[in-house]
Amino acid sequence: MRAAIVAAMVVSSVGLSLASDVQAAIRKSTHIPAQGLGPALQTLAKDRDFQIVYRPEFVRGLSTTGISGELTPEEALTQLLQGTGLTHRKVDDKTITIVPAAERIQLPSTGMLPEQMSVMPLSVGDDQPAVQPTTVWQRLRLAQAEFSATAKQNASSAKSDAGEARYSEVEELVVTGSRLATPRQQPVPVKILSRAEIDSSGATSVAQALNQMPEVSVQSTTAPFQASRASSTVQLRGLPSGTALVLLNGRRLAGTPFQASSGITNLNVLPLSAVERIELLPSGSSAIYGGDALAGVVNIILKKDFDGAEVNARYGSADSYDEKQTSFTIGKSFSRGSFSFMGSYVTNSVLWGSDRAITANTDYSRYGGHVYSVTYGMPGNVFTRDGSNLPGLNSRYAAIPVGTDGIGLTVADFAATAGTLQRDTGFYRYSSVIPASETASGLLYGTFDLTPNIELFGEALYSRYQSEEMDYPIFIHQAYRVPASNAFNPFGVDLGVDHVFRTKERFCYCLKQEYSRAALGARGNVGAWRWEVAGTYTRGKDTTNEGPVFDPNADARITTALASSDPATALNVFSDRFWTLAELEPYGLMTLVNELTSELSSVTGFISGPLFDFGAGAVEASFGVEAERSDLYYNYYITTFSGDRDNYALFSEVRVPLIGPGEGGNDARVALTGAVRFDDYSDFGSEFSTQFGIEVRPHESWLLRAAYSEAYKPPRLYQLFSPAVSTQSTLTDSRRGNEAYAATYLTGGNPDLDAMTGYSTSAGFVFTPASVPGFQFLATHWTTKIENYSTLLSTNVVIANEELFPGYVIRAQPTAQDIANGYPGRIQEFRNIYLNFGTFDLAGVDTGASWRLRTRFGEFVPAVSGSYTYKYDTALIPGVPVADRAGKATASFFAPNWKATASLGWNTSALQTTLAARYVGEYEDYAPSKRKLGDFTVFDFNAKLQLGKALGWTGSVLEQSYVTLGAVNLFNRLPDYSYNRGTVGYDPTQYDIRGRFIYLQAGLKL
Repeated sequence: MRAAIVAAMVVSSVGLSLASDVQAAIRKSTHIPAQGLGPALQTLAKDRDFQIVYRPEFVRGLSTTGISGELTPEEALTQLLQGTGLTHRKVDDKTITIVPAAERIQLPSTGMLPEQMSVMPLSVGDDQPAVQPTTVWQRLRLAQAEFSATAKQNASSAKSDAGEARYSEVEELVVTGSRLATPRQQPVPVKILSRAEIDSSGATSVAQALNQMPEVSVQSTTAPFQASRASSTVQLRGLPSGTALVLLNGRRLAGTPFQASSGITNLNVLPLSAVERIELLPSGSSAIYGGDALAGVVNIILKKDFDGAEVNARYGSADSYDEKQTSFTIGKSFSRGSFSFMGSYVTNSVLWGSDRAITANTDYSRYGGHVYSVTYGMPGNVFTRDGSNLPGLNSRYAAIPVGTDGIGLTVADFAATAGTLQRDTGFYRYSSVIPASETASGLLYGTFDLTPNIELFGEALYSRYQSEEMDYPIFIHQAYRVPASNAFNPFGVDLGVDHVFRTKERFCYCLKQEYSRAALGARGNVGAWRWEVAGTYTRGKDTTNEGPVFDPNADARITTALASSDPATALNVFSDRFWTLAELEPYGLMTLVNELTSELSSVTGFISGPLFDFGAGAVEASFGVEAERSDLYYNYYITTFSGDRDNYALFSEVRVPLIGPGEGGNDARVALTGAVRFDDYSDFGSEFSTQFGIEVRPHESWLLRAAYSEAYKPPRLYQLFSPAVSTQSTLTDSRRGNEAYAATYLTGGNPDLDAMTGYSTSAGFVFTPASVPGFQFLATHWTTKIENYSTLLSTNVVIANEELFPGYVIRAQPTAQDIANGYPGRIQEFRNIYLNFGTFDLAGVDTGASWRLRTRFGEFVPAVSGSYTYKYDTALIPGVPVADRAGKATASFFAPNWKATASLGWNTSALQTTLAARYVGEYEDYAPSKRKLGDFTVFDFNAKLQLGKALGWTGSVLEQSYVTLGAVNLFNRLPDYSYNRGTVGYDPTQYDIRGRFIYLQAGLKL
């Protein structure tokens, strides 16, 4: 595994290995037009199955006049290089290197980021060379890349679409977690989700793709029980939303403004069809990336440098639900640059609660569970307010007769329903458990070689996401007083009434998010040093359209109407009928339309390269600066404010090799890495973060590694700057004998809020035995701790511990009677605002193994990956013992003890198949239930047929056409019953309400 990262970061690689001598002698019709040399080499590699490695500067600015005819691979390559001053050399049957003519091949002194490479690894030939290098370092010196047999097998995994494998080891290209381009795997493990794995997963969104990874302990769905306005995010290790930093092409992704209060970015604004791979660093990493990387980093890498045209269409369906997706890509590479444009359009239908048994009826006794019912409905119920019986009846409550219009009712009309209540168990029947949504997006990317050593690059993304979360409104219950004076009150006494203002028109929590992002920069080399300067601007605009809802003055209007004795103005809540929106408008019914915007501007520059030779190798270092500005305009319901923040940062990173290669070229070495970063914020202060790591390679088959990293998350602008709102509310004062009385509640931002802080550790090994090509086994023990958590504590908790939170509870002076009773004075003001309190302490083990086995029947790829969380301790309430959330469900955050995936891939030149199993270990249901959930496995299947290859359409327009058939949850594993908040009926953090999802996809490359 370490071999491929060296190759990927030191050289550019294109294509497959040369096959056997027999294959190399085969003539084939070959047509490659005049174009840039790099794209021409890529085209030849796709067509002929061979691997070429070269340094990017060798081909930069060069072009070829093209080739045409019946040619062998050798002849084709020779003709492409004619007149370029370059030549090719055969290292072995699996590796060809391109170098300047008459130049000796030697190890380059600099490495490169993936976007600086031309990487297109394809399949490796089965034949072994008669004579080949025997050690990793001999290969490195010969081919400018460390291509051991294992590395070559791994490189074959990211095939071109003409023969794409399902388990590519694209993580060998990973630079997430480090700004150094050193040719080594990092001390901190970084996981990868390749394009091939995304395709085979059946995912249609970034969040769905991330849900496949065991480190994502809590899956994110668009279910309203879990997400706000059908948004999706990522929760690493089951830690709270917003504790993982999301990057796009290595640069910070700004949060969507509607999610400002939770500090997340709605991942649904990103088009999955434009994603090349997703890199996952499940450890805190603020020394590299600054704030927000408490739980780790997710780096979403978009496609770029596409040459040609491609179109794809997909349709997927589950019972009463479907998804549709179309996308296209066009691109062109030139001698001095390239451009590409991608567009996608994705929709999904609504899934109603009535479409699934678990959500259609909240009487869960049929599952051995509880019955959740509400007494407000249509019709509703009446109650006396003082606990006495209703006049003329022998009960304090009765159901409103079914079918009545509420006019002219008498006590006798309630005789049959006295002592009974209408109970509604269809709480979610008319709601959308998966909201309908629509996403349209476009991505433009381009590069231009300003000089042989300077490249300009730019990208632009625009995405529009819309969701419609549907429901019926429920507005009034017995807390409202219906006075005896009400014109429709038949009892002549004050009543409490449960009633639903239900309309035939469903109401919508509708959200439209427009997300635009542009980046422009330059990068290049100065000797052995590489540099990059880039500026990024992101703007999010969210529009909410919600209704019908009642405005802030509705309570007063409803109270007045309930007290009216005039039938023309009195509010009739004794009827059994649907209301119209026009009838409710006088009581404050309104449609809530608001706009929220956020902006993020940043400029980052760094330079990286070798400082000096330490004897064991070059000491690599990186130095950089960053300036960032965040702006938020928040206007939702009655909360309107704006806030901004400036941040300036200095950062540096270094890698020091202590022991170099061992005797005979064996890759035995010890290296230390370190990183520091200083951030200065305009609002809450500054933070200093560090990171350290060690790599030990006692043998070329073994990598031992360990790391320590610090992290923090700044307080959100919403938490700091949301305006103070003062209301009068009743509270229960535990320090005054649980006396209930009215006090002033103050809600809003807390300008004194501090950052959350934390640290992570990891220690483990990677085993890639040379005797078993293509096999890898790894294990990592990890810990994560978060302190100073930003939270809202309940009123009772703060009152009981008010000495810990000075200024949050303001009391009057105690009276003489208070002093005699030992009571403090009454609370005059209670500050219900964010504060810093609480810790998370987690530990676990990640494991994984994979094997690429090449046979004459095709390539077989078994793989398994798992994450075991054995410790998840939280201390979030003062005076309460530490809570263990490992394997115990809670509404906010937790982690099952086990999450794992296992898969088997089978790949031939024309057919690639994958059967995958996703396992969730047993965990305890939500309190107060003690039942056991989880311990289930979901199976997914995917098969991709290369039609052009299978049907021999060589040379036709359909040569690179394909069709894919797949199933998510193949055996229709439906959610188990769960006491989730008492109402939901299942646990969306682990179960997929869709059930079996079948999809068909077709595509064509031109």
